[in-house]
Amino acid sequence: MPNGNSSFCFEPLRYLVRSSVRRRVPFPVDRRRIPMHTRLDEYFAAPEFGGEYFFQKTVAENREEFEIIDVGHELRRLIDKWTNGLTKRLKERFASVIPSTEVVDIILPQSLPERVYIPRIARGLPRPVYFHKVRPVAVIPISPVSMYILGNKREHVTKVIEDIKFRCEELNEVTADFGLELLKILTSRDYQEFLLERLEKIEKTDYGNPKNDFEKEVIQTCEETTTSLLSNLTIVFSEPTESFEYDLFIGFGDELRVIIEPTDYESLKTEIQDVKVGKDTLKSRVILGTLDKARRLKAESIVVVKGFPEKTFTDLKSLADSRGVSLMSDENYRNSLPFVLLNNLTRTLIPAP
Repeated sequence: MPNGNSSFCFEPLRYLVRSSVRRRVPFPVDRRRIPMHTRLDEYFAAPEFGGEYFFQKTVAENREEFEIIDVGHELRRLIDKWTNGLTKRLKERFASVIPSTEVVDIILPQSLPERVYIPRIARGLPRPVYFHKVRPVAVIPISPVSMYILGNKREHVTKVIEDIKFRCEELNEVTADFGLELLKILTSRDYQEFLLERLEKIEKTDYGNPKNDFEKEVIQTCEETTTSLLSNLTIVFSEPTESFEYDLFIGFGDELRVIIEPTDYESLKTEIQDVKVGKDTLKSRVILGTLDKARRLKAESIVVVKGFPEKTFTDLKSLADSRGVSLMSDENYRNSLPFVLLNNLTRTLIPAP
């Protein structure tokens, strides 16, 4: 079980809602009122419309518990202030060169295209961040119906999740009568199973047990950072039909997922004792095999190894780096793996340029 030794931990939370409510699309669309980095079709999508109500209403009724920092709003405010000042300066300078209001009004929009500045500058968190005032926890939405809760102690993160779930379920007793029903709140393992079910060409899944103590150790290390993972998972794929075993699967939203494969040298030698354990065999089993099954999930690969001779590890590291596989040793993975997971979470929270 997680023991909380990591300096941070995070957990997802996602609502499943059923809504008969339709968001009225204004015309023309005022893009400034829509969260930055949000597509219009996503913002006005009927199936998820209303999902954000549950958390927003929870915050509104408990404002004394949260400090809200809206990065997008602050950036827009600063950009507006900056562009207004720059517009005034440009207008004055152009007027000193060409004393014609009509000419300046034609030149100015071409000199200061506002639509260029915002995408280049506003690449931070696209939605407000909610900082709990009592517990050191940040609630960071990634969509109208999903968020991550980040903190330095698991008990704080767990308590905030429990509070949010309790209050949302209370609200559902009212909203269900008006066409907005909260079907389920997903966290931890349930969230990962939900993400997995959304992937294509998966016919069947099954779960087993860790094969050795090192595998258990790596799983427990990951659980100290997040309990939202699936371990010892076997997936049967279609087109083509094949099956793969995954020691650890962690999805970060719908677009980013990671598999983690712990490999103990002694256990590996036992598994393939009928085959000479040479460089080519190790490359195939440890790096290329992991990469192959990761590609079926369109996932990134992390391999954690134990007991490998130094020269063998160096050769494997070179191959892993060339294939985009992250290779860690048992000597340093406890410190580095949590930060790799946090980095993947950050990639989900902050859209790429």
